[in-house]
Amino acid sequence: MTRGRPVCGLVAVYPDEECSMFIALKGTLMNAGEAIDATTGFTLSRVLSGTPAEVFVHFTEPALFSRWFIVEGFTTPASRVKLDPRPGGMINAVMVPDGEGPEIPFTATYRIVEPQRRIQFKFTDPTEIVTISLLDLGVEGTQLTYSNVGAALTERAAALIGVERMLNALDSSLADLRR
Repeated sequence: MTRGRPVCGLVAVYPDEECSMFIALKGTLMNAGEAIDATTGFTLSRVLSGTPAEVFVHFTEPALFSRWFIVEGFTTPASRVKLDPRPGGMINAVMVPDGEGPEIPFTATYRIVEPQRRIQFKFTDPTEIVTISLLDLGVEGTQLTYSNVGAALTERAAALIGVERMLNALDSSLADLRR
């Protein structure tokens, strides 16, 4: 596997018991009454150059979160990020345009926080659940699997491109931290 590159079609990268847990989790992401279409969404996997601990803190520390949570034409300054990384805690942040234009505030709720292993958060506008699973590959780095449930089919291509950019930025941040 190549570091920092997508691993296409790679789903069963976990030992059997972890894979079963991941698949079972995907089937129980929604609480009763939540309106999320579990038949939509996508999953991406890639090997990153950091350890699971180094990758995980990018989802829990504002300064590191701001380095990867970006979309084309916007940044997410650390000063505009508030994270409460515990089940039920919130992500509150603002994406700021590179030029003129409106800022984009966003919120999400942390649902699962398992240090160095898995983190899950739920966005409400639009309603999507994102699960990040990490697998320690030793000297190879960390296998990150990004699973989205609820992304609209009509927006899937754009979402995939956006997540790829974010994961590229995450890998760049990991490389910068190692210099």
